[in-house]
Amino acid sequence: MNSVCLSGTLGKEVQIVEIQDGVRVLNNTIKVIRPRSDKFDWINVVCYEETAEYFAENFKQNDYVVIQGTLKTRSWIVGEERRYLTEVLVWQIEKG
Repeated sequence: MNSVCLSGTLGKEVQIVEIQDGVRVLNNTIKVIRPRSDKFDWINVVCYEETAEYFAENFKQNDYVVIQGTLKTRSWIVGEERRYLTEVLVWQIEKG
């Protein structure tokens, strides 16, 4: 089962952009504190269409949120190097 639940602080201004064929997408990051530590990780999150609209209408930078979604890895080639990005495809978000 590919399921992720994270809580943390939104790291960027919330903004929707349109990509190919008018699809609405929202990319952001969540600052997640590591247990028993003062360290943290920035986790990439992405959502589409209605979820992106709800996200943009209800949340702003520095809000504490809880998200649920699935892990997704994308790759692309720059020159002769393959690059990877792992992110959470969000299907539910709420205030923490």
